[in-house]
Amino acid sequence: MLQILGKSTSINVRKVAAHTDPEAIAAGVSNWDRHMAILDGQLQRTGAFVTGGRFALADFLAQGRNGVP
Repeated sequence: MLQILGKSTSINVRKVAAHTDPEAIAAGVSNWDRHMAILDGQLQRTGAFVTGGRFALADFLAQGRNGVP
């Protein structure tokens, strides 16, 4: 049981077959790696930020997608 605001709460976690398929997971990882290579190349070209020399919304969004704290 999980305690939320002092009350016991039961949480059921559903597992979706499509989210546990090893082939789908491997394809997702491959796709992620491809996109991260594109982003890395762009960051190397601009020397700092996703869209150029200034921080922009794209940098904020890229940070969130990469799990950077």
